[in-house]
Amino acid sequence: MPRPRTNPPKVKTLEKGLQLLLSLSGVSGEMTLGEITTTVRGHPSTIYRLLAALEKFGFVRRDPHTGRFSLGLRLAELGHLALERIELRMIARPVLQRLMQETAGAGRRYGHLHRSG
Repeated sequence: MPRPRTNPPKVKTLEKGLQLLLSLSGVSGEMTLGEITTTVRGHPSTIYRLLAALEKFGFVRRDPHTGRFSLGLRLAELGHLALERIELRMIARPVLQRLMQETAGAGRRYGHLHRSG
């Protein structure tokens, strides 16, 4: 009988690709292959192949003149879709209800400050 796993199996290639994206998100501009390789600690040829795959799908952009890498627009598209699908009202409702309860008397106590003459 197989033993149950306590930790999910690692997908090293996927994890490395996500590390690449996170390293690119930590800078305000572009990065060279060498800078990325140093940041995520990998072999340059492996890092380059991962970057090429991410570029193919629009997650990474490579400047054709400098060869430097930056985050791609596909990430913005996915972020926008994720935000559209979040029911912000449902998430905010308990926080807003608690805030209303905690500040219920404040309007009565400080209402005189906003009354005219």
